[in-house]
Amino acid sequence: MPIPGSWGGRASSYGPAILLPVVAMALTAGIDRTLGGDAGLAIYFIAVAIVGWRGGLTRGLVATTISAVLEAIWRSDTGGSPALRRRRHCYFHD
Repeated sequence: MPIPGSWGGRASSYGPAILLPVVAMALTAGIDRTLGGDAGLAIYFIAVAIVGWRGGLTRGLVATTISAVLEAIWRSDTGGSPALRRRRHCYFHD
């Protein structure tokens, strides 16, 4: 049991809200590359549903926000921006 007032209990309870969207992004990227298509948002939906079901509204909203940001980065067109290309390469190793 965490000590009252410590960050241990609260930080660890948000772990799945951060980890599951990251895992969903990795699965989506793997499926996209393997099949050469678009896996869509189904895997993110499953991750957010699990987090919301087990963790409640706040953790579900955190997972939704992280999923939206990761999907926006993954789908962003890095066309003429060297900074965005470097950032995407750093995140996804394209």
